[in-house]
Amino acid sequence: MPNNINLGALVSAYISENKISKTALARALDISPSNLESRLKKSFMRTDILLKICTALHHNFFADIAAALPAEFSVSAKPDNTKSDTIAALELEVKMLQRERDTLSGIISGKMGLQ
Repeated sequence: MPNNINLGALVSAYISENKISKTALARALDISPSNLESRLKKSFMRTDILLKICTALHHNFFADIAAALPAEFSVSAKPDNTKSDTIAALELEVKMLQRERDTLSGIISGKMGLQ
């Protein structure tokens, strides 16, 4: 784990990689381009400013920061299990439908054998 996460460098790298205009971003943040440039040169950033940048760029820099931390660190956010719960429910439904199909297939083949 790095001792220091350089937020200015993190945001700057994203801006460069995605070819985002700093002037347009500054306009979206309602700050001057020079103000944005000075913020990007610093290793730290206020969370309210970072949140505004996240919103303007539709990118979650907080998740990027969290990804840089060790996995064993605790979090208050509850994990989103809706996908795994949905998958489990669908797997159960598939098993039930397969049994139903097999039963109906047996009934149909039994009736055909009688005639």
